[in-house]
Parts: sequence; structure tokens; C-alpha cells
Amino acid sequence: MDGFVAQALSKDHVAGVSVAIVQNGQIVLEKAYGGGSDASGRRINPRSTLVRLGSASQIFTWIAVLKALDDGRLALTDPVNQHLPDPLKIPDEGFDQPVRIWHLMSHTGGFESRTLGRRVTANSADVVPLDVGLVRWRPRRVRAPGLVSVPSAYGAALAGEIVARAEKRPFDQLIEAEIINPLGLAHTSFREPYPSSPGLPEPLEPSLAQSLGLGYRWSTTGLIPQPVLYAQGLAPGLSASTTTDDMARLMAALLNGGRLGAVSLFKPTTAALMTSPLTQPAPQAPGMAHGLAIQILPGGYPAFVDIGGSNDFQAGMHLVPKFGLGVFVSADTNTGSDLVANLAPALVERFYGTKTLGAPPSAPLDAPRYEGVFLSADRAYHGLEAFVDRLTQTSVITPSAAGDGIVLRRGGHEQTYRFMGQDAFRADNGQVLVVSAPHGRAQGYMLGAGAGAAERVGGVQSLPLLAAWAGVTALTALISLASLAVRDQSERRETRAQTAAGLVRFAACAAWLIAFGCFAWFARRGVDLASLAFAWPSKPLIAASWAAVAASLLSITMLLQMPGAWREERRILGWSGWRKIRHLLVTAIFLTFAAVLAAWGGLEPWSS
Repeated sequence: MDGFVAQALSKDHVAGVSVAIVQNGQIVLEKAYGGGSDASGRRINPRSTLVRLGSASQIFTWIAVLKALDDGRLALTDPVNQHLPDPLKIPDEGFDQPVRIWHLMSHTGGFESRTLGRRVTANSADVVPLDVGLVRWRPRRVRAPGLVSVPSAYGAALAGEIVARAEKRPFDQLIEAEIINPLGLAHTSFREPYPSSPGLPEPLEPSLAQSLGLGYRWSTTGLIPQPVLYAQGLAPGLSASTTTDDMARLMAALLNGGRLGAVSLFKPTTAALMTSPLTQPAPQAPGMAHGLAIQILPGGYPAFVDIGGSNDFQAGMHLVPKFGLGVFVSADTNTGSDLVANLAPALVERFYGTKTLGAPPSAPLDAPRYEGVFLSADRAYHGLEAFVDRLTQTSVITPSAAGDGIVLRRGGHEQTYRFMGQDAFRADNGQVLVVSAPHGRAQGYMLGAGAGAAERVGGVQSLPLLAAWAGVTALTALISLASLAVRDQSERRETRAQTAAGLVRFAACAAWLIAFGCFAWFARRGVDLASLAFAWPSKPLIAASWAAVAASLLSITMLLQMPGAWREERRILGWSGWRKIRHLLVTAIFLTFAAVLAAWGGLEPWSS
């Protein structure tokens, strides 16, 4: 473990890491690494330093849901609206099937993912209670429930609110009374260190706030300490803080059927649900259990996983019932996701498993069938956030060098998957990728362990197409404006309609160039979603979008003016045939780019 973590600290520029390993009810290893510290400047201590769980907070929420199932207060098939007041109910939005409790537990509610300017804030004055956040940040439904597993902090937060209402107490008090206090998790809380305020849960106790770990972001200038982030608006999905030692106790309980000493969280039959499959997107994919993702580790051993994080902290828990083994790891830097995901698979491989995945299928791999560019389903589907997500959430599949698999490149990472047959692939760490290719060509893929899904990018939503039309439009606008300065003054006189058309074209060219300039300012340092989470909506991007809206309207006006611009008037010769064709060509280019931009969501500055 020392060597593995030390290598990750250096390679991934992680400030600090904390690890806990339990087996058969005993703590095998509990250790901190690196130079991370808490709010008081003390080095990380696995027994006292609180780490932020981010979306890995949801393990507590799913335990609370299981307890409510145990008590008969909820049923997996209950429609969620059955347990919610009118302001919190989920609209149908054209879907016949209601969202049910089991959809929330399997992350198949069908919600889009909207994160920019939502979920978390670094300003304590912007903190809102759970019921307000659930209304203010409600995502749209973009697919029928039960189809695709896409991580949803909103869905988990909704489940937390439902349990709290079923148990008739606020969520934070419910978790403390039924999970945290009984298990003796003295350093775990969903509260946060904001000032006390009416309407909000009581803030994190001062003694715990002093032990809250610092989070970092890595940049070319080094590690940058981050402010404390607040997520009370979606607390059950995001806001928990805990110590590595408390997580060791929790893992020991979960591996023992929910029992720790004399405490039992739920009945054995209910405890078994946590390691029982709930959904399976394809025969080869492990799918989701009740709240936990299922991952097949090296050697073929199933693990039940909760991996998440925030803009700085990354955290993950792997439970391997076969060996009574639990692994928890937290990294206090945004670059720690690889370590969090790969540590448990590497540990199981080292002591129990093997990288060997069996003999390759006898049928040769049809590599071109799987190649393509794909767009994550874990994204916004409307407005400027959808535009940004389409720019940043793409992945590419290419054949592997060995010819027996594929390489997936996404988010700056690269992973090789070996062909298993029937459109399924597996990586050395056990992660399964299943390609959907109903008509002989990949239309999308699904990743195991709750890592989400993606769909093929094509047509107007192709990034090369957007870039090409943007380049053509910018060049056309520049040439068109330049032609005004060098136009031959002896050119034949123009009609009033042609003069008006020329003025509109001049305005459209200027508006497009302003839009490109504002977008260049927005993207000058790259599009960083983590930074945008606190600077959204981005003023340069909003300005670019409004300028593009103006340019699009002017381009439509150019089209409407076309009959008048082509008509000749008596005693006035008007535009030459070549100039009319040039004007038509400019209009066509501008309108085509406007259509492409609209399909990307780039013309919706009001929907940010």
C-alpha cells in the first residue's frame, strides 16, 4: 500500500490520501499519506481529520432507505410522488411511467444532470435547505425511468427527503439518530460549517469544523487550497463529512449484515438487498444493487461500490463480501479519482486475483463496429450548460494496439478493454464496458460500477462539424467586412432594398465576430467544469450567446430581404449578379451555422 499510494501521490499530484482496510470485522490498515492537512493546519489523521464524501455521501442515504423499507414505511415500487408534497413532486414531462423508489436507488430516474451553478457553493450566504434546493435545482426528465443508469445527486437527495418525511424528522437528525449515533460514528455529519441561520439545519459542531480537511486543486502552478464547499440544498446526495476511521466502522457493519457489536441496522433479509442486483443493463454488465454499484474485480470477484467526490475531495468504498473485505480511500485533490477507483482492484489483484481474463473469443474482433465519438448521458440536455457539456463530455473509442480490444479515451484518461464477446469488453481492473450496436454499428455504451452511459455523437452535434462551421462563419464575416473597405466606388448604384440588405449583413458580420470574441475570452484557459461550478453563468459565455442570438436574427432578416435585394429598379442597375450570389452565399453560411449552434444549445442564454 505504501508503494502504491506513493506512486499515485507523485503521478497524479495529490496532496493527501487516507486509507482504511477492514477484513472480517477487524481493521487491517488505517493510514494517511502525503502532506494534506485539516483546517487547523494539522497533518491528515485517519482518526480525526474529516474528509468530504461528495456524492459518496449517498451510502448513508441508501442505508436510511433500506431501514424505511425494513419498517414498512416505504416500498421499492412506490411512486416517489406518493411521498412528496405538491411543490416537490416530479412533473410527468411527457413520460407515462412514474419515477419509483427503486429508480432512485439504481440511478435510473431518467433525469438530466445539471451541475453548473447548482449543487455546491463556496459562499455560505447562498446555502439553502433541502426542500428549497429540490425545487430550485430540479432537473428535467430526458428519458423514461428504469432504462439507463446515470449518477444523480438529485435523485439521492430526493430519496433522502422522502425518507425524512416518512420518518417525520429532518434528514440530518434522522441520519444521526438511526445510523451515525448507533454505530458510534462520532466524527461523521451531514452538517456543514456555515453560520447558524433560521431554516437551515444546525451547522457542523465547532470541534469537528476545526478538523475538516482542506481540499486542493492541481494546476500548472501547483496545489491550490480550495474553500469549504456547501451542499445543503442537495444534502443527502452530497454533503457528508467523515473520518477514515468512521468509514472503517461503517464498512465492518455493512460486511456483517448491518451489525456492529450489539447494534443492528436492519433485518438480515433487508441487509441482503445491499448486495443483491437491482438492475442489469446488459447480460454481461454487472449493473446496480440497492444503492451500490456492482463491479467485477480481477479474479472475477464481485464488489459493491460507492465512488464519488466533489470539486476537490475524491472518495470511494469497495465492499468485497467474498473475503469479508472493505476498502475506503479518500484523496483531498481533484486529481485523485484514478487512485480512488483503482486502489481496491489493485489490492484484490495482488492478494487474490489475476489480470488474466480468460482466453479471447474464437470470433475475430470487428473493430470498426465499435469505433466512434460518444457523448456522456451524465450531462445537461438543454441550454448553455448543454452546450458546454457537449464540448467537454465527449469520449472516443478506437481499436487497441493488440487488436483484441478497444481503447476508451475520456476526460483526459485512457483505458484499454479486452473483448469478451457479445459486444462486451473488460478492463484489467474489472470494469465492464458493454456496447450497444443493434444495427451493426455502435450507438452507445454502458460502463459498469455506476460509471454511466454514453451515446454516439453524429450529425449536427459533431464537434468537428461545429468547429468547421464556426471557422467558415468567422472567415466569411471577416472577408465580408473587409470587402466594404476595398469596394470599388465606381460600382453601380444600388437600390434602397440592397442598401438595407447591406447594412443588415454588416451588422450580422459584426455580431458574429463579437460572439466569437466573447467565446474566445470564455475559453482562453480551457473549459474547466469545476471552476465553472462557482462562476456560472459565465458572463463572457452569456455575452457570446446573446451576440450569437442577435447574429442569427440578423441572418434570418438577410434571408427575408433576399427578394428585394435581387429585384432591380427602373433607372438603377443595382447589384451585379456576382454580388447577389455573394450575398446569398453569406446568408446561407450564417443561417447554417445558426442552425448548428441552436442544435448545440448555444442560442439559449436565458436558459443557463
